[in-house]
Amino acid sequence: MSRTQEFLNWIRSLPKAMGVATTDTAASLLPDLDQAYGEFVDYPENPAADKGRGRGPRDTYWVYTKRYDVEVRGERLHTLLESDHRRSVGEMKKILSNQRRRAPQLVEEVRSGAVRQFQGIYERLSPRQVRNSVLTLLIDQSGSTRGETAERTSVLCEAVVAACNHIGLPCEILGFTTTAWRGGRSRQKWIADGRPEKPGRLNDLLHIIYRSADDMDDAIPWSLQFLRWESILKENIDGEAVEWAAARLDARPEHRKRLIVVSDGAPVDDSTLVENEKLFLWNHLITVVEDIESRNEIALGGIGMAYNVSQVYDRNVEVHLEDDLLNRAIPFILEIVCDDA
Repeated sequence: MSRTQEFLNWIRSLPKAMGVATTDTAASLLPDLDQAYGEFVDYPENPAADKGRGRGPRDTYWVYTKRYDVEVRGERLHTLLESDHRRSVGEMKKILSNQRRRAPQLVEEVRSGAVRQFQGIYERLSPRQVRNSVLTLLIDQSGSTRGETAERTSVLCEAVVAACNHIGLPCEILGFTTTAWRGGRSRQKWIADGRPEKPGRLNDLLHIIYRSADDMDDAIPWSLQFLRWESILKENIDGEAVEWAAARLDARPEHRKRLIVVSDGAPVDDSTLVENEKLFLWNHLITVVEDIESRNEIALGGIGMAYNVSQVYDRNVEVHLEDDLLNRAIPFILEIVCDDA
């Protein structure tokens, strides 16, 4: 049996493992499993998983196992959460809506301001250029973002979706974290295999599609409120997430492709870093960014949420206050969309 098939069989077993009937929401978790899995970058798995040994010094990045990685649509995200998998979509919408801490007038102010700023795009781009553009926001959903950072990020994403809808610009909102703290099932397998040295990435990825560029609904996805849901916020393995987002853009028909990463810190996954070089994840992120920039096919930028991302992204902006969303973040996004027209 191939590793791909093993992964698919495992993910299909999730509803039963979580005690959910196969007719429940969890049964429709990933309707196109083969296609979804195919979008993961094919990093080599550590041969130690099969041969009981570690990697050599010439390798720069590797993954112990991809068997437990998950890619999921935002509206199905709660079906993966132990505390919420039995809830209906209606229940989750109500819970998330009630937990919004920002005043509705502030949210609307940022959203309206973003729409006004994006209306000026036609002073720099023709309607044809707008239709031939696509924008992706990739959101770091690490545990350190809980609270104010997650709130501001949620408001920013909703505003960008509203502005893009208004001018007809295709946009994606993606999130990345891990399914567990302390390594999850990947680490459990590594322990069962005898703890081989230098295992590589040692946690289970969780990649979330909140809004696809193919989504034509003008409504702002209710699932964006999961950006604030603390039980989702865990570790951040940035390099693979950036490469995943870029691969999705590479598959798009538009010629003007834009990727902006929203982050509040360097890549961190304790399980991985304890067993590998301390810069293992950082160096991989830098390598991925340099590769994307060298191909010159995707315009790349970074928004630091109270964090300086200039060491990673040449084009960057830092956001600290709510006013910075309209005064710094939205103009920065608009500049990247319009630049190199």
